[in-house]
Order: sequence, then C-alpha cells, then structure tokens
Amino acid sequence: MKVSVKTITYNHEKYIAQAIESVMMQHVTFDYELVIGEDCSTDNTRNIVLAYRDRYPDKIRVLLADTNLGALNNSERTEAACRGEYVAYLEGDDFWTSSDKLQKQVDFLDNHPECSICFHNVNVLSDSQGQIIRQYCGTDQKEFTALEDILVANYIPTCSVMFRNRFIQKLPDWFAKLPMTDWPTHVMNAQHGNIGYINEVMATYRVHDGGVWSRMGYAERITANLRFYKEINRYLSYRYDALISAQASAWWKRLSVELIEQGYQLGLQNPDINHVMTIFESWPDAIPYTREWRTDVLGHIYERLLFAFHAARRNAECRYALARLIQYNPAGLKNRGVWSIGSSILLGDRITRNARRAVRNIIP
Repeated sequence: MKVSVKTITYNHEKYIAQAIESVMMQHVTFDYELVIGEDCSTDNTRNIVLAYRDRYPDKIRVLLADTNLGALNNSERTEAACRGEYVAYLEGDDFWTSSDKLQKQVDFLDNHPECSICFHNVNVLSDSQGQIIRQYCGTDQKEFTALEDILVANYIPTCSVMFRNRFIQKLPDWFAKLPMTDWPTHVMNAQHGNIGYINEVMATYRVHDGGVWSRMGYAERITANLRFYKEINRYLSYRYDALISAQASAWWKRLSVELIEQGYQLGLQNPDINHVMTIFESWPDAIPYTREWRTDVLGHIYERLLFAFHAARRNAECRYALARLIQYNPAGLKNRGVWSIGSSILLGDRITRNARRAVRNIIP
C-alpha cells in the first residue's frame, strides 16, 4: 500500500460526503486507502460514512466506536490502522480540490528522500460567509524548510500534509494535554528530514463554528501554544531551548494583552479592582513556566493598566498599577508616558509640568 489517507470525523454530516468524494476522485498510479475513524457521531455522519464504505469496499475502511473516544484517542487509533508507506491527512470537514494531489505528493517524496514531510497551499473557506477568504500559505513560503522553522509556527495546513509513515511509533503521554495534534506531529516527523512545499492550491480548509480550534477563544489558543512549547521543549531534550524560549516569551506577551482586554472590561463593570488583579496574577501561575516569563507578562500587564486607569481617571488604581509595574518591570520607568503619569499621581499636577521637562532631558 503506497498511501493511507487518514480521516477522523465527528458530527460532520454537512461535510463528510464532500471530503470522501474528494479522496475517491484521485487519479493515481498506485494503491491507496481511506481509513475513517468515526467517533460515535450524534448526527447522520456514521450512516453516510458506512454508505460510502459499502460503495467502495476495496478503498474505504471504517473504524467505529461504541462510545465517543474523543479527538485524540480517535486520531491515535486511526493513524495506527494506516498501512501505507505514506500517510495523508484529511479531516471530515475539509476537502481536496485537485484530482492529482496524491500523485504529486507521492512523486515529490519519492524524488526527495531527504524530506520526511511535504505539503501544499490550500484555500481557506469561511463557512458563515460561504466564500474563500484567503490562501493559507503566503507567497514567501519556502520550498524547503526544517525542524527549526516548524518550531517557530505551524505553517502546514492539516488537509495538505503527507509524511513518511512509522517515524512515530508511539505518541507521548503529553499529547493528551494539547487541543491540537497536527503541530506536534509535524515537529516529531521533522526530526527525520526536511519539509517540502508544493506551491499549488490543492485543497480547501473550512473554518466553521463546530471546529475544535475555531471554538476556542484567543486566550485559550495562546495558552494551548504555551503548553505545546513547554512539552515539545522537554521532548526535544532542550536542544532548541533558546529558540523555543523566545517564541514562548512572545506568546506570553500576547497573553498579557489579551488578559488586559478581558480583565479591564470586567474591572470597568466591577468596582472591586482586587478581583481584576487576582485574574491577572493567578492566570499565568496556572501554567508552570519560569519566574522570568511570568514576571515579564505581569510587567506588561501593569504598564497597560496604568495607561488604561489613567485615561479612566481612576487614581487609586493608577497608584496600584504603578507600584506593581515598578515591582515587576522597573525598566518600564524609562517609558516617558509612565514617567508622566507617575509624576501626576505622586507629585500633583502643578509639579507635573516640571517633572515632564526633566524627563525629556533624561530620556531621549
């Protein structure tokens, strides 16, 4: 068997037929199979899948479950059933648009033994808008990338990937802690070779409210990325610690901004400012990273809060935020705006003008 197409599906009755048809339309010179993990859907997905199995008994194998396994367990058992030399992914709510997709990717991997993965560009379809909103990969996407690149960001659309089978014998236990499985899988496969890119649009990735990632809020996605970096850093024995730490630090800063946007709005509605501060101070602690990262995040939080509270003329909260900013990020005092607000709070408006002039002379 040259290729196994892995499809996991749950409550995809609106989409699964299109996904299966896009696999069955492939023009190839080799044997391939479609392995579908149907996770005890509550809609008509199972009946649709079984009807296609009966229609293509030599091509489609269906793995059924008596109870819902969850995305991770369903994914793991479906991948273990794949017999092909190569494995391609297609989730039940996406679909392929080129009948030559599998052939082109197999040819690519056959001709590039140095690559463990290949992928291509896809269109992104907004289900709510009913139209293509963009292409997934930019025009600057490199033809060949490596492990260091995929650690920075996941630029591989799931419905486009094909990789050499059996590099991953057993998924690590921490997989169950992550809401995404594609990114860590790409990283683990990239340990064994480069990543090749075919600059053609050959599939469509569908964005809809039922998607696992789509349902998550921005702060949840950031938190998921931070968990990913924590686990993958340990998995790689900290060989790429400098690169991973830099990326995680950047995500911490994004999280601080998101926490401010959520928590400050709550603070405007709730006069108990201590409640808001509790949210900010406890959330980073929920994910056990280094003290330096938590301190960096809290420093950014209180700097943003200082400006927000000053604009709202909440002087008591301004004093609190200023004190915390000095505690977590003394370097924030180099910010001319922080000096201005701090002098206004601590010295009074009359002296503020003189303080501002002094600051201009100190800070270029």
